[in-house]
Amino acid sequence: MGRRKSSVAGNITAVIALMIVITVAVALYINDRDATYKVCTVSSVEMVSEPSGGVTSMFLRVETEECGSLGITNMTMPEGMNKAGLAEFLEANIGKKFEFEVKGLSLGNDARDSGGITSTTPVE
Repeated sequence: MGRRKSSVAGNITAVIALMIVITVAVALYINDRDATYKVCTVSSVEMVSEPSGGVTSMFLRVETEECGSLGITNMTMPEGMNKAGLAEFLEANIGKKFEFEVKGLSLGNDARDSGGITSTTPVE
């Protein structure tokens, strides 16, 4: 009898885990599908550290005039930059326009997910 209960509990756990994996996969698909490229003027830049579920995530919050608040999380950094280097670069270029990849999902705190800038050359 004890074996049957553990089997049922294992099946329930497996179903819940599968549902979580499917939900994450669908969310990532929607986020990538809705990605667009927009030219935005950089207003401010801030490195943000947010604890979530026991893990601290670091992202770059870029305030822009045309696109609002963008959160740059994981991206291929231009010219081998890391997030700190990109923050320093954008800070030195406040008031200039860059093309950003803007995705459909919100990171919370009114920031939309961004794949980052497409080039370190300002757009005129």
